[in-house]
Amino acid sequence: MPSGEETNSIRPMSPNPVGASPVDIQARVDSIRQENARVANQVERAQGQSRSARFIKRKETPGCIVFSEQPEEGQPEIIGSLYVKRWFAGSAQTITVTVSKG
Repeated sequence: MPSGEETNSIRPMSPNPVGASPVDIQARVDSIRQENARVANQVERAQGQSRSARFIKRKETPGCIVFSEQPEEGQPEIIGSLYVKRWFAGSAQTITVTVSKG
């Protein structure tokens, strides 16, 4: 027969095993909803239209100039790095590229 200590060792599960308060959980849920809405808005704007991206000169290679995209604040990159042939880029410090989806 088990002793009294053994039978009392099973504790009921707490209503919140992680330890976060309901207020903390609701704040996290609200934060996730806001982020989801922001991403959905970006996807919606990007579908079926053209976008322009601004690039600044990053480095030179023997045959190309490498430009880095400078996205608008809060926006993801569209292209990233861009290699442009030296004969076209010349001495440009910035370039703008427009991308159309179709």
